[in-house]
Amino acid sequence: MPAPASSSTTDATRPAAPKGTGQVVITLSRLLPNCKRTRTLVVEGASGVRSDPLHEMDSIQRALTQVRGIHPPPVMIIDGQTFPCVIEGSPRSPRLMMEDKGEKVRLYLEVGGAAVANVWLIPGPHIVFRGRIIPLEWTGPAEHLDPLMYGPIMVPKEWLVRDPWRSVLAHAGQVPPQADRAKQVRGRPQPILEMYEVDSRLCGNVRFRYHDDLPEIDPLERIGLIVAEDKQGNILKCERDRDLELQRCNEFIKRGALVQRRGAFGFVADGDAADRFLAQVIPNLQGWDIRGQDRLHRGRPPADIVTTAKVVAHDDYLELEIDALVDGRHVPIKELLKNAARGQNVMVFKDGLRARINDEWLNRYRTLSEFGGLKEHNGKVRVPRHAAAMAVSLAESGGEMQLDEATLDLASLAKGGASIPHVDLPKGLNATLREYQHAGFNWMVFLSNRGLGGVLADDMGLGKTVQSITFVLHRHKEDPGVHLVVAPRSVVDNWVDECKKFCPEIPVHTHLGLDRVKSTERLPKKGLLLTSYNILQRDIKLLSSIEYSTVILDEAHVIRNPEAKTTRAALKLAARRRMCLSGTPVQNCAEDLWPIFHFLMPGFLGRRKTLKETLQDDPEAINRLRDRVAPFVLRRIKSEVATELPPKTEILLHAQMSDDQERFYKDLLEKERVGVMDLLGSKGLERSRVSILAAITRLRQAACAPALVGAPEIDSAKVELFMDLVEELISEGHRALVFSSFTKFLAVIQAKLEEKKFTYQYLDGRTRDRAAKVKAFQKGNDPLFLISLKAGGVGLNLTAADYVIILDPWWNPAAEDQAADRAYRIGQDKPVMVYRIVTVESIEERVLRLQEEKRRLVGDLALEGLARALEAGDVEKLFEVAAAVGS
Repeated sequence: MPAPASSSTTDATRPAAPKGTGQVVITLSRLLPNCKRTRTLVVEGASGVRSDPLHEMDSIQRALTQVRGIHPPPVMIIDGQTFPCVIEGSPRSPRLMMEDKGEKVRLYLEVGGAAVANVWLIPGPHIVFRGRIIPLEWTGPAEHLDPLMYGPIMVPKEWLVRDPWRSVLAHAGQVPPQADRAKQVRGRPQPILEMYEVDSRLCGNVRFRYHDDLPEIDPLERIGLIVAEDKQGNILKCERDRDLELQRCNEFIKRGALVQRRGAFGFVADGDAADRFLAQVIPNLQGWDIRGQDRLHRGRPPADIVTTAKVVAHDDYLELEIDALVDGRHVPIKELLKNAARGQNVMVFKDGLRARINDEWLNRYRTLSEFGGLKEHNGKVRVPRHAAAMAVSLAESGGEMQLDEATLDLASLAKGGASIPHVDLPKGLNATLREYQHAGFNWMVFLSNRGLGGVLADDMGLGKTVQSITFVLHRHKEDPGVHLVVAPRSVVDNWVDECKKFCPEIPVHTHLGLDRVKSTERLPKKGLLLTSYNILQRDIKLLSSIEYSTVILDEAHVIRNPEAKTTRAALKLAARRRMCLSGTPVQNCAEDLWPIFHFLMPGFLGRRKTLKETLQDDPEAINRLRDRVAPFVLRRIKSEVATELPPKTEILLHAQMSDDQERFYKDLLEKERVGVMDLLGSKGLERSRVSILAAITRLRQAACAPALVGAPEIDSAKVELFMDLVEELISEGHRALVFSSFTKFLAVIQAKLEEKKFTYQYLDGRTRDRAAKVKAFQKGNDPLFLISLKAGGVGLNLTAADYVIILDPWWNPAAEDQAADRAYRIGQDKPVMVYRIVTVESIEERVLRLQEEKRRLVGDLALEGLARALEAGDVEKLFEVAAAVGS
């Protein structure tokens, strides 16, 4: 039977099964309008199986077995009419009835003594009449019964000795009326095996030939006499040798053939079984007439698929029109992509033709599929514009290709070979950009014009904000609408001030505080909208309700955790253009880049899980990642572009613990070391990470001041060294920024400063009016500004200070660099001294060594500050007692 198609019964005409009843519905649809043979049988409510031309009996029997005897009983829908469904268990043998009508015979079927009329035929075969399903015991092809489904038919007698009617009579056990006057001939059964391929399956039918003038017969025919018409119109008859036929069939089976009954005696084999049949069974079938083997594609080297491609760039995507040919035959693109997606380099057509996909093409397709977000659309392939280089690479691996100019331009960019054209600054900009800043603006416009996004990763203090404001002004003139900037709350006010100063023609709105708008209608219709990451997360339903002309994420490393609510919120924003700003887009590990680029260009770095596994397993993966992101990351450092800046000097100061502090520290270290090693041994790193970090934090605090871990009576060597340094700096008229990662330690420092009557400004995560604190320091006379590292590491311009003191080392040296850059930035006219104070023979020294190891291991990735996540080996190094205490 033909392969099934979807049911023609529509939802509108199909009576719905009652909800909650578990009702099983069996639906039949027609092959042709006037045909009772089914096109589709669908069983709904059970594990229904659509019929298959080679396995139809198995599938239909399995489906019907599942629904037989269930409650409530199934219903059947035929032509939109619903009937109770009764499924009979035992097969019935149809009886072919013949009535002599002169030159014709009247033929009809009887089943159970009743004439068959106006019934449906479904695979198996089964007949269906008003909901009753009756299996038939029929050895011939099921399609031979089609003409008898309406009822009796008149057939000329001469047809009865010609196939297919000869076969129908033979399978029904009926001898044609011409047998009495037929000429007798003799012959021995010559076994024949006719082989062919359907999809990937190897099929074969066994037949016997008794005489050159007689048709070949199916061994399942029920009569022992062959009666047929020869080519000259003579009617011949021949007695069958059933014993010899059986012997040959048994020989066939014993040779290892898998025999199945599908309207003929034969076999179906797939995969290894088919290969074994050809290699082991066929050579041993002596005396058999083997046919069709020369037409089989199995066993032959597959033919090469030749592809040609045309790539056209559209506004939001690239479109690939791929034409594939094998042996002059067109390969459907859906089938080609389906095989490629499965990693199968050999395609098998319905007639068995095997075609090989070029390995290079397949590998490049996999890359495009992984990183390009490939989609099939109307016989063509669509990929994001950022995948241009991979799309061109795929096209190149085939035969001929056609590329439009825009595609070549995009591909050149992705390969790092594009030249960035100069763009005039937008009118209305109240700023003079430095040369490198204008180049940054050119780069942003270049990406934007091509529908791409990037990361402006300039060093702290080089003016990422003014470059971005220039870009927003440019975008506002070509695409008026709302331009959203999301930034840490601490820098939103700075954005507001700089926007009003540099581009006063753009309306500036903030979405902050308790009085922020609550409805889409009240959101601005144009201009610049500023909000914080915290508010973005809270109001994402509102903020994602409109499409923005541009979205810029400032300090974009905030979204480095793909599981964080803030990251998920950012990924929901809809925008025509996107950009990210971050001096340190990689804070902990290379995987930090995935959420940033997924925001900019979804799919650019493939699936996160795959990226993580690749970075872990492939030492070269970090280099490939660097090459991939390089065209979309622009980073300049001060020493390269801001040569007018005064020098920056970094000095490491060592605080030597007193005997009391050293004894206290050693006791605490041993206690924490034993506990941590026990945790690593019993639970492993992942399940112990929180406890281990807590232990490390206690040791870091003890290295700063024992008072932080419950021993206020023991003096701190670091505090004493700090106070000596500060007294000297203040006496010489210097001003300093003082950073610590512990606010409790800053509190200890505050107390000491107040004892000495030294004035200072203070800022941590709880400080409300940050701008006022910054302004007070910049314009005032306070010699010191105490800042928590986490709260003040970004978004502050504090060029009034010429000294930076970092009281305790942090895991990520980039965080310390950011802190130092609060003072060392454009606008600074004095040399800057950066002091790092480290307690000798403490865990702080191990932290410094670990920082350097991570720098050397990972390299630059075109971005500074890349470091691995904390690993078990790192923990062990941190807690090595001998190294930590120098014994």
